[in-house]
Amino acid sequence: MSRKHAHNGGTGLPLDRQELMFPWRDRMPSRWRMLGAFSLSLLFFTVLLTTVRVRIAPTNTWIERKASVIQIPAGAEGREWSLKALEGGPFPTRFEPSDWPGIAISESTALKDSAAARPAYQPELRDLPSPPPSRVAALTDKGERFFPPSPKQPQPPTEPKAWKTVPVLYAASKLPDGSLPDKLPPFPNAIDAKIMAEPWRFMIRLQPGGGVADCLPLNGADRAGAADIEAWVRLVRFPPALSATHPWITVDVGFLNQPDHGPDPR
Repeated sequence: MSRKHAHNGGTGLPLDRQELMFPWRDRMPSRWRMLGAFSLSLLFFTVLLTTVRVRIAPTNTWIERKASVIQIPAGAEGREWSLKALEGGPFPTRFEPSDWPGIAISESTALKDSAAARPAYQPELRDLPSPPPSRVAALTDKGERFFPPSPKQPQPPTEPKAWKTVPVLYAASKLPDGSLPDKLPPFPNAIDAKIMAEPWRFMIRLQPGGGVADCLPLNGADRAGAADIEAWVRLVRFPPALSATHPWITVDVGFLNQPDHGPDPR
């Protein structure tokens, strides 16, 4: 007979179930029991959270204000106790020399005695040492000529040359080398310092022959002398080959000082 089918005569159960302390295998878990236990636990914690209140109140800091008063009798004994309390405390008394009335008299007496005992300072004068003799040998006696006379006679001073102010052209746009004219027309009027200090720039449209067809001032059109400078720019003759490649050019007008008999500026 196998053990699986063996039975105990007293209980009538199989031997494998007798080995268990509790018959867990016979009791199948019930869904309603589990739901009931969960509901009771949830209800217990809900009641606990809604009924229990924990309040933490700040503690009030209270400082007790009290002091001790010791009454000392008047007289020698009381003064002795007061002195002992003062000397035994954190701020004992000390002697201040400045509070003593005799300190001023002592200082004045000491200064007076030191001033009287010290003689007046009298510096001692000493002669400076004489400089050593010069070792440079004299080439000649004083007042006599050493070098021979120069054969070149001094020339009389020349009179200053007469200068005049003339306008010149500078390329403000990119132009080939040698595009600006070598000869410029003379300026019709006098040029003052105010005109020389101002910048002048013009945009020029060239004719096929090199003449100026249009001249547009780019700055200073309302300044004094603008009309004279524009009229002078219209008289300038450019190379004819420049008008074929650069019909529109931009030039700046400046001013130079040169001798009155000098060449025309470029």
